[in-house]
Amino acid sequence: MKKGFALLELLVVVSFFALIGSAVYVFVIAPPKTTTSISERPSREERTLPLEPVVPPPPTTSPPTVLPPAQPKPPPMSPPQSAEPSPPPTQPPPSAPSPSLPLPPSDSNAGVYSGFFGFPEKFFTDSVVPKEQMVKVADTQYQSLKKMHNGNAPYSFARIEYDPPVYGTTLPNGIKLGDAAFPGLNTGHPRWEVMAHEQGHNFFGGTSVWYNTLGVPGPFLQESLAVLSAFYTYHNILEDKQVFGIDEKTIESLNYDFTNGRNYQKSQYELYLSQGKKFDDQNTLTSQALDYKMIEYGEKHGWQNYTKLAKAFENGIASQFIFQQDGVSAVERSTYIIAALGIAFNKDFRGDFQLLSFPIDDTLYNEIYSKIIEYTK
Repeated sequence: MKKGFALLELLVVVSFFALIGSAVYVFVIAPPKTTTSISERPSREERTLPLEPVVPPPPTTSPPTVLPPAQPKPPPMSPPQSAEPSPPPTQPPPSAPSPSLPLPPSDSNAGVYSGFFGFPEKFFTDSVVPKEQMVKVADTQYQSLKKMHNGNAPYSFARIEYDPPVYGTTLPNGIKLGDAAFPGLNTGHPRWEVMAHEQGHNFFGGTSVWYNTLGVPGPFLQESLAVLSAFYTYHNILEDKQVFGIDEKTIESLNYDFTNGRNYQKSQYELYLSQGKKFDDQNTLTSQALDYKMIEYGEKHGWQNYTKLAKAFENGIASQFIFQQDGVSAVERSTYIIAALGIAFNKDFRGDFQLLSFPIDDTLYNEIYSKIIEYTK
């Protein structure tokens, strides 16, 4: 009996110590479970964030990278910058000029009202007149034409540009001269008449639509009034040469060129007579007969009277007439200029032009005369 009781006690003791060992394992030796509780789980928002690899920060022992200051971006489409430093703005990189291109103008080639642009130096060195005087004459031609047109001008500054193939032609803001107009081809004298002639086209055509209505097409009024413009500038310079600062050597050069021009116009006038005085407003010879008569009137009666003639071609008078509404005929064109000349000099030149076979409509003449007189008061 005692022996069985002792065995029972032994089993109880062994079971007790086994239970103690399991508890020690669970609470002391065994690792914790990895399953988290509901309260420890991430929220819906946290679960939906994309998973990104975690980049560890740089070692604390490395110094921070210092970035250079940001440089401004070059403008789009700009050429790459040269490694060499650019010269200062006032000293452009030297380059040899192309022998086929004119040399760029210097400041001494421009005056107050006009300037020569793009001409090779030979244009000036061939002249018997120094460059400074050439610029002064160009300025006075502009001033003279502005005076002739009673203050009207097509531009405030006349560009005189070099264009090798041309002789002389107009620009919207000036004129062009070419190799054929070099002083060396005129015994050293600049082509003063050509310069003023081309500007004459601009002062009439560039200031008045009415002039274009009357004068286009054909050379009759276009060319004759350009020739008149040139001779007006010449005589205006002679009258005020000291005011304009034109020296005697330059006056001699002007005399040379315009004397030749006058002789040419006289020869063409005589040719018109010898060929039977055949009036044709589309023929240059007819306009040259008119040229010569206008030169004579200026010489005999005074050049400043031509300011009144210029007024007869201003836009302001156009609304006074209706004859042009169906186009301007040769008779109307001829009648208009003869009436305008009569008003300019307060004379009746109809007899002079009838001897040259210029057609005149007397009824229209009287209408034009009275309306221009009223306009020019």
